[in-house]
Amino acid sequence: MAPGSGVVLQGLPPLDAGQTWDGANPDRAIIDGAFPVVETDEGATTLVSVAYTPNANVTGADTDSRTLQLVTADGSVNDLTGAVVVAELALTSGVNLTGGSPHAIPIVDSTLKHFVYWKSISVGTGIPDPGGSLSIAWS
Repeated sequence: MAPGSGVVLQGLPPLDAGQTWDGANPDRAIIDGAFPVVETDEGATTLVSVAYTPNANVTGADTDSRTLQLVTADGSVNDLTGAVVVAELALTSGVNLTGGSPHAIPIVDSTLKHFVYWKSISVGTGIPDPGGSLSIAWS
């Protein structure tokens, strides 16, 4: 990705069914050694695309599933006020991801704030998230 156009996050942690990753939770980030929050480029205001590349296949399921989100917020790294979900994909029945292949996360609000962070939310008892990488482009 060209400088100023976004970021690629490598090494997002794998999660067991029932575990949730919230990039805005500094304690969780320290435990997993991952990136809690990413600062957008100065002047970046529009989310262009989000793609998640899982390390292994993911088979969506109803009731007990997983939701992937990109969230944006103002404030500071330690105080993310006004958080808004800007991209989201519910891994329900029929929504499957192929390991090693990028999968677009639908944009629900293209307006970016100062920071972005990733969430992988267990729904019900959940399904595993194999971890992977995330590509975020903005303008």
